[in-house]
Amino acid sequence: MTLDTYKLHKLQGKGFDQLYLDHTAKWTKMVQKAAESIWACVGDIESIKAGDVIAAVSHGIKISAEFENHLGINKLKEQYWAYWFAEYVVEKIYPHAEIKKA
Repeated sequence: MTLDTYKLHKLQGKGFDQLYLDHTAKWTKMVQKAAESIWACVGDIESIKAGDVIAAVSHGIKISAEFENHLGINKLKEQYWAYWFAEYVVEKIYPHAEIKKA
């Protein structure tokens, strides 16, 4: 799965865009390290997919103090927020193509 417009609106509505901006360096480092780890597994010849990086990053996000604090402040209990935020963060670092009207 990748970030879609619905998830983007929900994340922005709950302030995850600001959480990203407040700690951009941390999230960027997490994504870069996850990508490096995955390339170590598949080799430089093969490309990796966003889903590979999202899966690796989502666990780190779940246990980060900033993310846990954000959930607590906003009284968010659903488990999907970590994965959705991982999708958001990875897309910020490695943007996907947008489909625009011609």
